[in-house]
Amino acid sequence: MRARRGISSIKLLVALPAILVSSWLGIEFGLVLRAIQQAKSAADAAALAAAARLTSDFETYGDAAVLAAAANPGPSGGMAIQVAMDNAGGDLIVGTWDPDARLFTADPNAMDAVEVTVRIGAGAPNASPGYILPNILELVDATFRRSSVATMNPAPASASMLCTEETSPRTVDLSGNVVLDSFGDIEVASSDSNAVRIRGNASMTVATLRVAGGLQGDSGDAVDGFIETDAVILDDPFEAIAQPPLLPVSEGPDLLGPESVSTLEPGRHPEGLLIEQGTVRLLPGLHQFGGSGLRISGSATIELIDATIQLLDTGTLVIDGMGSLNGTPPTGGDWDDVFLIAPKTDSVALTNRGSALVPGVAWCPDAIIRLENDASMVIDGMIMRKLIQRDRTDARLDRVIIAAPIESTARARLRR
Repeated sequence: MRARRGISSIKLLVALPAILVSSWLGIEFGLVLRAIQQAKSAADAAALAAAARLTSDFETYGDAAVLAAAANPGPSGGMAIQVAMDNAGGDLIVGTWDPDARLFTADPNAMDAVEVTVRIGAGAPNASPGYILPNILELVDATFRRSSVATMNPAPASASMLCTEETSPRTVDLSGNVVLDSFGDIEVASSDSNAVRIRGNASMTVATLRVAGGLQGDSGDAVDGFIETDAVILDDPFEAIAQPPLLPVSEGPDLLGPESVSTLEPGRHPEGLLIEQGTVRLLPGLHQFGGSGLRISGSATIELIDATIQLLDTGTLVIDGMGSLNGTPPTGGDWDDVFLIAPKTDSVALTNRGSALVPGVAWCPDAIIRLENDASMVIDGMIMRKLIQRDRTDARLDRVIIAAPIESTARARLRR
């Protein structure tokens, strides 16, 4: 019996190292699996953080990726990644994502997707798990990497300006020392490859210029903002609203002198209105101008007192020779904050230092709006067929007037 026990003890002593090695290999294999999972989680977080900020500069989205990775624990602390600008090496690469092929392509100019790689092991930013057996046996540490791709999920389009022309070139045409500054997106419905032309010292500042077609030549160089071509354009929110009915005829203003101030009751003015001096205040309500429409020239001023201008038939709006339009539109109702209703007008012109300063919307979907010769316009937004700006003119749009439905609040989406 004692002999058998001795033999069993010897066998156990012989087998014990193998048992210990096998057990520890299982533990260390578990450590490797955990480190791989940690690397993938860190890559996911860093890719999402960077993709959500791709509309910012490199420092912003790069720092976001680094911080997001570091918030995930690794074998030796928070996970680390290395980033470099313009895809010049490192663990963060910007590019584009093909959803059909499920393929990421590196491209520093595309920037609608980002790939982040988390590396662990020799020569990597993150150390391997704390192995014991490899060190005893003088084995090389395991090295591995995990990558994630995330795409930017842009915020829903929200526009301050819509050009409704669907086929013509130069739907937006800026030339000379002109400025177009828009708080919201600019939507251009023309599918022409030269739908937007910007020449000379003209410039456009916009969140996103969204064009169904394209831009002529190097026009994009003059755009301070993002450019989206082949875009699906937002609909005109006023198109389906019923036009106001014709109102009773209202008496015109008294003859004006240079310093005189007159008031005009709401109603219909069949012959239109031409003023060359003085100030006419349009009292609260709707003012319908027939005939040739409304012309403000010389030193004259039209002041809106919670009033809306409606041009009947093909009447036009002309602000010329230091004439000015200012004041406030009414609020509430179908035409909330709309100061100009002109469904059939083909022309709105501001020329020769003419100016419009109205916190409201101009809706003239069939009109060409022209600004020429030192004219200026500051309004909330506008919907028209075409926009032409020339010769030292400024236009500023201060508010979003068209918004797409919000389908998702996520700013980025994992792809793989």
